[in-house]
Amino acid sequence: MTLVVGAHGWLEEQVRAIGVDCHVLPNLARSVNPWRDLQALTQLVRLIRESEPDLVHLHSSKAGLLGRIAARIVGVPAVFTAHGWGFKPGVPLRRRYAVFVAEALAARLAARIICVSSYDFKLAAQSRFFPRHRLVAIQNGVADNAPMRRPRGDGACRFVMVARFQEPKLQRLLLSAFARLNAPDTQLWFFGAGPAFDAVQAHASGMARVTFWGNQDNARDRLAECDVLVLLSAYEGLPLSIIEAMQVGLPVVASRVGGVPELVVHGSNGLLVDNEDEDAVVTALRELAMSAERREAMGEAGRARYLKQFSLASMAERVHHQYADICARS
Repeated sequence: MTLVVGAHGWLEEQVRAIGVDCHVLPNLARSVNPWRDLQALTQLVRLIRESEPDLVHLHSSKAGLLGRIAARIVGVPAVFTAHGWGFKPGVPLRRRYAVFVAEALAARLAARIICVSSYDFKLAAQSRFFPRHRLVAIQNGVADNAPMRRPRGDGACRFVMVARFQEPKLQRLLLSAFARLNAPDTQLWFFGAGPAFDAVQAHASGMARVTFWGNQDNARDRLAECDVLVLLSAYEGLPLSIIEAMQVGLPVVASRVGGVPELVVHGSNGLLVDNEDEDAVVTALRELAMSAERREAMGEAGRARYLKQFSLASMAERVHHQYADICARS
């Protein structure tokens, strides 16, 4: 097995620690740069030829596009996982059309396209530009290896949002709603960093009970210190942060977008809100802040839902089945 990433960091360190060969290609940066993109494509072609894999599995838009082209040049079957289409409702219109054209052109270069939610599967399948027989929906899963939530004895409620400070995340909407909550026994934590971090932190200046922790290497473990996960977004695929919250037994407040309703059953393991309705966000936060019993029941329901449908073993088994089918046909 060989892994290719676009930058040095945590992922590279983790895979090298378990003996996986890792190559870092800085030219695989997110931004569009024709010269660097061409260099990245050339490097990918060379790496695929040298490693001689049975198949190539690609993630993210840039690597997904260039990697499919490189795999086709070499003659190796490619699998692409779409972690939420960039042409879904909520994405800025100009980018939405540009991404659709690129993905439609690249769709036939993949032996299989894995959609991480039924929502994304339907979004692609309804277009004649995406070969339906190459599409498959495999929902995300996470390992059951993080500590369970520890119930509080003081009756307080700690909300947490785990997300990059960048579009499509809506940290400012959460701050505005939390400021209106008027519940002294509540706290709001933010895990993550990104281009908008300083601006959002400045927006929260003077707000008591709000803490910005920045990036946390052990964010999953620290969920056990919290009581409710909140994820407000303009658009989504199938967020891992929600699945991680379900795994540790946290109820969830989340935007009703993308594949989120496939994770959060409104009124059962969490509450869904519309981004345009700040009052609804305030009401959802207040409902969970005021009732430890409600939080406990929703957390247990989320844990049960995770075990039934969103485990890592379940996802891995389905992906492996696709690998075997592709290799058998090659």
